[in-house]
Amino acid sequence: RCTTCSSPLNPVTPTRLERWDQRHIARIPRSLPVRYRADWRQPDWIDGRTVDLSLSGLRLVGRAALHPGRHIRLVSHVFDAVGLVVRSEPRRAGRRADQVAGVAFVTLRLAQAAGGFVSDTV
Repeated sequence: RCTTCSSPLNPVTPTRLERWDQRHIARIPRSLPVRYRADWRQPDWIDGRTVDLSLSGLRLVGRAALHPGRHIRLVSHVFDAVGLVVRSEPRRAGRRADQVAGVAFVTLRLAQAAGGFVSDTV
């Protein structure tokens, strides 16, 4: 972990999947609460949620605008990560306005060794 901001330092290596597996497990539809912030000095976290999740990244919905190229810190009960905002666009649903951002993991630390992505036993 970073001694300044406590971000995980485990780098994400691109996973190589066979062509027939890519669409099947590339993204798992999953709505999880997540907190994020764009600066380690920012005192308050911003609440958001994931729309889908994979080992390489996620789609994040929140109120704050995120700009492509920006690194953000993400924390949930499933993972702790630093991500790079790849794309971001506004989405309106009735009176509610949200931002939807595609985020690629730069570093990732999973909360459990076994679960939906990885298992320690065969």
